[in-house]
Amino acid sequence: MLLLAVISTAIDPCRLITADDVTRLTGWTTNAPASKKRYHMPQESGTTCSLSAAEGVVTVPDAGSLTGSGVFANPLANGGAIAVHIHNGYAEIFNGSVYVDKHHRHAVIKILPLADQATQAELTAAAEIVAGRLP
Repeated sequence: MLLLAVISTAIDPCRLITADDVTRLTGWTTNAPASKKRYHMPQESGTTCSLSAAEGVVTVPDAGSLTGSGVFANPLANGGAIAVHIHNGYAEIFNGSVYVDKHHRHAVIKILPLADQATQAELTAAAEIVAGRLP
């Protein structure tokens, strides 16, 4: 399972999803502390926070926009998003991703299980966690 979050406002990505969150969301135990790595793209650069487990990896880039999020960038353009209610913001599920909006700050969370597909409940729970940490 891969959990990918793209943040529209610069924020430490390791503060949005923690090892404890990974365990609550997926049942995984992470192997080591989170690692941070720099990434560079033509449009921007930033830091990616990764948490690894035997079952997969959780990755949270701190992109200043949705650049680099590929098919995650605009769920409404395809008309396939499902609105879900979260306590601290607004979220939409589309194609295994959940798009979170809280006071015009955004995060995109992608959950990719190795052998299955993320459930709406998992995506909604991930959205609640991240929305609670967005300023």
